[in-house]
Amino acid sequence: MPVVVTELERITADPAGPGGPVWRRLGREEWQTLGEALDNPDGDRLYLVRWREAKRRQAEREAAKKEAQRPVCTRCGAKFTDERWQYLLGRGRSWGDRTDELCGPCRDEHFARLEAERVARRQAEEDAAREAAEAEVKKGRGCSGGAGRRGKPEGCLGKPGRASRPRIGEGDAVRRFETGQTVVRRDVHRSGQVWSELALRVVDDTDEALVTACAPGAQARWPALYAQSRVQGDRSVRTEAFDAMATGEWELAAGVWQETDLLLWKPPTCWFSVNAFFAPDGDGRRLRNWYVNFEHPTCRTESGFDTLDLTVDLVVAPDLTRWEWKDEDEYAHVRRLGIVSDTEHQAVDAARGEVLMMLTERSGVFAQAERWASWQWDPAWPTPCLPLAVTTARREGAEERSGRSQ
Repeated sequence: MPVVVTELERITADPAGPGGPVWRRLGREEWQTLGEALDNPDGDRLYLVRWREAKRRQAEREAAKKEAQRPVCTRCGAKFTDERWQYLLGRGRSWGDRTDELCGPCRDEHFARLEAERVARRQAEEDAAREAAEAEVKKGRGCSGGAGRRGKPEGCLGKPGRASRPRIGEGDAVRRFETGQTVVRRDVHRSGQVWSELALRVVDDTDEALVTACAPGAQARWPALYAQSRVQGDRSVRTEAFDAMATGEWELAAGVWQETDLLLWKPPTCWFSVNAFFAPDGDGRRLRNWYVNFEHPTCRTESGFDTLDLTVDLVVAPDLTRWEWKDEDEYAHVRRLGIVSDTEHQAVDAARGEVLMMLTERSGVFAQAERWASWQWDPAWPTPCLPLAVTTARREGAEERSGRSQ
């Protein structure tokens, strides 16, 4: 005869009362309904009953364990939805991407705020540029000395040794570069001195971006200390190069681009460029990684464009699933030296958010990542060379000082 037992507290706590699984038959471990406790399954049926009960208990334990691991938004404290959680599990957490710690609504609010700040900042920059242009026009009129007088008196001439750098939106429409044409990318310090220059060939030139490329052997000039650090593999020498930049005293050394093919997207008003590096792979090339370089917006010149590398970078995996910040230590150093101002720092912070949004949403250049990943250098293009007419302001300044000393 089966013997079943129960507990008054268990019957009271169960919503079904005595009709619930509050009975235990001696010799069995689980609590059952009264009918199940009095039943005498045998053979396969007994195994099936026990298997189902064991599966149910296991599912409950796993569900509780999973729920305990569910992320909580660091901003509002709400638990992540299943959709948000599964998205992060499938993509993988990205080192340095704090938006992974936000729930969906807070993440959307974060990027909406960054976009609003970016639009407001761009509008302020455009307004400032327009006001500066109007002031320059008024200044020029004042220097002309009135109607009927041509040219400017000597006191109104620009500073010597500084190249004119027409900005987008000033004067006539922007002159487009032709595909295959050689252009020069220059990093120009706020003093007007050239920090580096690299010969590139134009792949495409549209309102959205100037797309350029180079291959091993492309001519370049960069700080001698920077070249020395590459040869020696000593990053401390790079730090010395930035110290030299802060003093305004550095020398340029000739160099060549090595090992990889480079494809570079430079949107005209963005504080970054997107680069793709293609490494040797058998008889061809493969996409090694994407590389986001944070830098000044484009200033077009007759021979190419000017910008300024702000040292911090983002390295992105070929499939866009992982990324990692690079050279944060050097960025902190140039901030301490005053090379990167507070205004530039704010622009870089906003650009970081913009790039992470592009990666997350596969927008911008990353919307066509598969197409560009299969890009190849045109074998008909000669290796880019720096035009003989391009001279650095630093060298001109040195020659000028030498002439004065004679």
